[in-house]
Amino acid sequence: MGERRGLVARVKRQSERFLAFALVLGSFGGALWTVPAAAAAPSDRSVAEKLVAELSNVPESERPVVHVTLERARHALERATGAKDSGDARAAELLEGIAREWAETGQDLLRAARAEVSLKALQAKAAEASQKAERARMLLEEAVSRKGRAEVELRNLEVPASAKPATKEAAR
Repeated sequence: MGERRGLVARVKRQSERFLAFALVLGSFGGALWTVPAAAAAPSDRSVAEKLVAELSNVPESERPVVHVTLERARHALERATGAKDSGDARAAELLEGIAREWAETGQDLLRAARAEVSLKALQAKAAEASQKAERARMLLEEAVSRKGRAEVELRNLEVPASAKPATKEAAR
């Protein structure tokens, strides 16, 4: 019996060591994963400035779509700079986040407007294809009808002359 207790105690001790090792390794591994992810994430300000620059270079025809969001993003960035200069880092951070949201909204609006343009082009092509299909169907029906009339006329011509009167005078 004494050996058995020793065996149980030894297994328990090894499992406790393994658990402690796993916890240390897990927490260290978690720290390794979160630090690079946090360091690699760009700031709201840099993302907003990049998007504002991109939205500023859109073609003139698309500018009305993003005008409002672009102006609001620029204004939020200006306010963030003012807040930073006055020492209010928290307000500056929030305003940079707002600028990023406005810039991303502008980008989404631009993407939606471009999708609508391509949708209209696809709808026009679909309508044209539908019209062509309808015309083809009508031509096919007309051809089938002509074929039927031609077959009837051919049958009438093939009927023996004795079965029908040769002339109108003979029928009188």
